[in-house]
Order: sequence, then structure tokens, then C-alpha cells
Amino acid sequence: MLACVAACGGAPSKTAADVDDDSNPKPTEPSAAAGDDAGTPATPTASSSGGAPAPGSQDDTSGGGKKDECHVFDEANLEGVLLKNACEVATPTGSPPDTSKTLVVSVTVSPPHVAPGAHADVLVTFQNKSAAPVPLYFTIDPMPRFDIEIYNAKGNRVDLPKNQPPPLPAGMAPREPGEPKTARVYLAANGTARMPLGWDAVKLRWAPEKLRGTPPEKGYPRAPAGALPKGKYSLKVATPLTYVFEGIDHEVSQPRVDVVVGK
Repeated sequence: MLACVAACGGAPSKTAADVDDDSNPKPTEPSAAAGDDAGTPATPTASSSGGAPAPGSQDDTSGGGKKDECHVFDEANLEGVLLKNACEVATPTGSPPDTSKTLVVSVTVSPPHVAPGAHADVLVTFQNKSAAPVPLYFTIDPMPRFDIEIYNAKGNRVDLPKNQPPPLPAGMAPREPGEPKTARVYLAANGTARMPLGWDAVKLRWAPEKLRGTPPEKGYPRAPAGALPKGKYSLKVATPLTYVFEGIDHEVSQPRVDVVVGK
């Protein structure tokens, strides 16, 4: 609900204002394929030897764009990569591969104990536990949405308003969401990608005053409406991760963590 890996060069983001990328370009490392000053023979690669690159390898460009455009190893802000045009691919079909032994998705809250109404930092982490790259697919519409949801011990969601959203103001056109697309990112062997988010321990109300300027894909806008009562809650992040092997509880694409409100 509340909205809320480093890419190696490549195409610009959809809009500069949408991506907060303060990383600096890194010096280009000498290519192993070119050899060294001592005359060491060039190391053959899939490209130089004439063979087809392995899917997900550093030489694989099947997703469009330049080599390495959407490959990540230690990414601090996944959103910046997902917004790259070169990472858009056709939505996959069929049964997703079993990544139960290779992909771990988790969420942490800092601090884990917060005062009612206070702010906490939320971090979603995607970790590849295998020795080979893993392709990850995400829905973008047009932004990748990471929604935070809060549940009580009974499994009831407690942060949303209890009533239905009010009707649109007279004369306002229906809010039609755009067509969702898919972005693919290759998470390198033993690599990690993170998505930082923020959360306030508050209840919410419908905010019709924010309708203008709020993308339809985010649903009816909301605003804070008082602090959450003290207690232990389950914080879930509904990530845009798709085409992934998981159960009915969506334990991969929607990781959870306990958080305590009240000091």
C-alpha cells in the first residue's frame, strides 16, 4: 500500500524525476578478453569463441540493450534498474521455474520496535543463493510498486480505512490504469538486490483531495489518520515480483516480518 539492483550504464530511465540515482560511473575494468601487458593470451568467452552465450550470463543480450544492462550483483536500490527501458521484456508464460533453493526474498524493519505514529525504515532483499544468475521478473505499471500492508494477530488488515472510498468528484473522468508491462533483471550468482522503503505506524483515511496528481495505478489516495494502537503486528510487503514459484501465501513475492508498535 504505502509506496513504496547497480546497473552498468545503458539506456536512461523512463523519467529522470522518477529515479533517485546518485551513483557515480565506475572506471571501466580492463577486459580479460584483451589479455595483459605481458602478452597473456586473451581469455575466450562465449562471444569470442563463436558459441551462443548462456542464458543469464554476462554475454547474454537476449533481453535487448547492451551487455550487462540489466545484470546486478550488489544493488542498493532495485527500482532504478527496473525503470530502465532496456529491461522491459515480453511477459513470460507457462509454469515458472522452481527457485525454492536458489532465491530468498526477505524484509526487515529498522527499528523493529516503533512508537505509535513513528517512522521506520523497511528493506526488501532479494538474494541469489546459487552459483548461476537467476532471472527475476517484475510488473511495472508504469512504476514498480512495493506496497506495505499491516495485519494484526488475527490476520486482519488494520491500516486501511474501514469504509469504502468515496465517489470521484463530479466531472472527473474515470481513473483508468495503464497497461502493465514486465521488467527482467538478472541477479548474479550469490548476488543481492535491495529495495529501501519507508513506513509510518499510522492508520489511514481516504484522501479525495489527493486524487489529482495521484496515478490511477496506486488506487484511491490515502492519508494518515492517527497512530496505530500499541501491539504486535505483521508487516507485509506486496512486491511486484511475478512469475515465481511460490505457495498460496505468496511467501516469496510478499515477504513478512513482525513489528511491535509501542515503547
